[in-house]
Amino acid sequence: MTNRFDVLFRKDGLAKQSIAQIYVKTSPSDEIDGEKHIFVTTPCYSMSDIEFQITQLIKELETLKKKANKKFTEEIATLKEGRK
Repeated sequence: MTNRFDVLFRKDGLAKQSIAQIYVKTSPSDEIDGEKHIFVTTPCYSMSDIEFQITQLIKELETLKKKANKKFTEEIATLKEGRK
């Protein structure tokens, strides 16, 4: 499965802490009626198709939540070590 989302970590220069943002990694976009859309699923032709796609999106987002939790937990541990 190709992940459609990813999480980007960057340092905030002022707060000197990490900022995490989820972004659309691949962007199959199309213009419909003059509006640009970034689609996060393949075309769905039935309720079972859309249910499958939603389940996959949830799994991807749960994976990103774990990745972010690990990053922030590591950062907190590092900050605590630096205070000793």
